[in-house]
Amino acid sequence: LDIIDRNVVNLLNLINQLLDFRKMEEVNYSLNLAPCDVRTLVEDICIRFRAAVETSNLHLEMKLPEESAFYNIDRDAMTKIVGNVLVNAVKYAASHVRILLVKELAGFRIEISDDGPGVDDKMQLSIFKPFYRAANHKTGTGLGLPLARLLAEKHGGTLRLLPSEQGARFEIAIPQNEATSQQLPPPALSDVILPVGVSFAPDQSRPVEGSPKEDGTVVLVVEDNEELRGVISDIISSSHTVLTAGTGRQALDV
Repeated sequence: LDIIDRNVVNLLNLINQLLDFRKMEEVNYSLNLAPCDVRTLVEDICIRFRAAVETSNLHLEMKLPEESAFYNIDRDAMTKIVGNVLVNAVKYAASHVRILLVKELAGFRIEISDDGPGVDDKMQLSIFKPFYRAANHKTGTGLGLPLARLLAEKHGGTLRLLPSEQGARFEIAIPQNEATSQQLPPPALSDVILPVGVSFAPDQSRPVEGSPKEDGTVVLVVEDNEELRGVISDIISSSHTVLTAGTGRQALDV
């Protein structure tokens, strides 16, 4: 039941991200800008990631200003921006994730970096395209970074990949904006799904043949989530021969 519950949450997250992405593309979509302590917001997001970071045996380093950092932002949208970039860092980090908040007169910057494999030069523009997945991608929707960039641009800011000697380093730059809290708030954005239901282990999927069953029926299960693929296969294997594949390409080779 726990496996089913986590995958239902992941599916709900995908649907919510698709809806959010569609909203961002609407010309008349507007943010609800209001004063917010970005320092406290970033700290709260990091606390929510604590379990996922510890489960993955990672160290999360926070470098935040000692004093408050009030700026006019859409709190829900900013949570989505920072959360999605942080999810990406936690998934690919080898041992260390670092988040830095820098206060500036004209706005603020948030840098999120990891010590993972980094992003290949040829893929640096593609990672912000909807549904793009790199050759070494891990479980995800392919919408997190594109959605985060759109939300940053709605703030008049940017989300970009910075040069890094090791790992990936993303910069979120947001200018100071005029408050618009008197306006009706936009539809609520979905909560950021932390990597609780994300598999950090390398994809070791390969076609696996079950023992032939009496009726001779063969069922091919294609599922990129290794944990869920195993559950489905176990259920079906009691009455059918089961072949499994983690990708469409693997399925064609079976």
